[in-house]
Amino acid sequence: MVEVLDNWELRMRSRYEGEAFASYLGKSDFRNQSVISSRPVTVVSSTIHTCHSSLLQTSGRVTASASDDEYSESVPPSPTSSDSSRYDALSLEDLDIIKTIGTGTFGNVVLAQDTETGEYSALKILSLYDIIRMKQVDHVKSEKNILKAIKHPFIVSLKWYSKDEYNIYFLMDFACGGELFSYLRKAGKFTVSTGSFYAAEIVSALEYLHFKSIAHRDLKPENLLLDKEGHLKITDFGFAKRLKEKTYTLCGTPEYLAPEIIQSKGYTKAVDWWAFGVLVYEMLTGSSPFYGDSKFSTYEKILSGKIEWPKPMDSVAKDLIKKLLALDRPKRLGCGKNGADEIKRHKFFRDYDWSEVNRRKLTPPIIPKVYFEGDTRNFDSYPDTWKVKTVTEDELELFDDF
Repeated sequence: MVEVLDNWELRMRSRYEGEAFASYLGKSDFRNQSVISSRPVTVVSSTIHTCHSSLLQTSGRVTASASDDEYSESVPPSPTSSDSSRYDALSLEDLDIIKTIGTGTFGNVVLAQDTETGEYSALKILSLYDIIRMKQVDHVKSEKNILKAIKHPFIVSLKWYSKDEYNIYFLMDFACGGELFSYLRKAGKFTVSTGSFYAAEIVSALEYLHFKSIAHRDLKPENLLLDKEGHLKITDFGFAKRLKEKTYTLCGTPEYLAPEIIQSKGYTKAVDWWAFGVLVYEMLTGSSPFYGDSKFSTYEKILSGKIEWPKPMDSVAKDLIKKLLALDRPKRLGCGKNGADEIKRHKFFRDYDWSEVNRRKLTPPIIPKVYFEGDTRNFDSYPDTWKVKTVTEDELELFDDF
């Protein structure tokens, strides 16, 4: 359970210990430093972004959006073993907090277990104080609205939400396999068959998000989790946004930013396909095509459009990446009138039955080593104590519309 102490510490009673090599919210190295600015600029200094899920003032469960009906024939909802009615009356007292599995700028992620059903979930605990201090109130509200509206087998699902005078609480699927980045780091690089499997599941998820007019805007291996079967789950929708027209906010992770974001020309959902191209390159080579010693040198490389290709490099994969990393947005694969179908028809995916992909029928190339649903061995260990900070009544009113 959660215990608030007199000195405003929040202490967790940890029951399990375990070694791991991945963190749920990201690490402290340069590649995980995301940038955000609400004004059109060319280059800005970065602030570490680990803004995670926003929630409603009154706790409750999340139901699938009715607008998903048009999409449901080809993409079934995420598999779940829980009774959705359970979340109607769920409260924090019904959750046994087991262990911290991630930390970030605005709070922590913990493994939680439902005391009645025994189901394990990831509970994000976001500090209202830090959200206000970092001027992220609107982003958190947007994230909540987006997560409530989406349901897809390759996207982490929001189950329940709540808030009190200290924090926002966000209950989500627990993907016990850990980050894809951890497996990529261990392997050095993926084979074409392994990389194409994960790429196909990402395409399925991005196609769905874009169908819902949502851009993720922070696609990278650290935001891709594996479930116990080895299928992908996209997480971290802190930068996600509904886009009906161009937007100008500079946000994302430097190495994955599309050139139109850096140039402040205004951009669309096409930035996700650029980031996808960077991601495919990184999975197959083990490095970023635009790595630089600083954010500024990274931006220069992106704007130049020059890519160094390792030898040997699969020619079909190279063709896909080149078309995804087209500087001219209208010429970028996935940005034409046929959208994601342009990518799905590429020879890189010639062996894939997309109906089978969407229904999770393909055998994943990596099966995570887990012994039970709540196994945390694929996550780093963190202290189970942190500070709880208070906000004023006026500040608390900023979250009245949750």
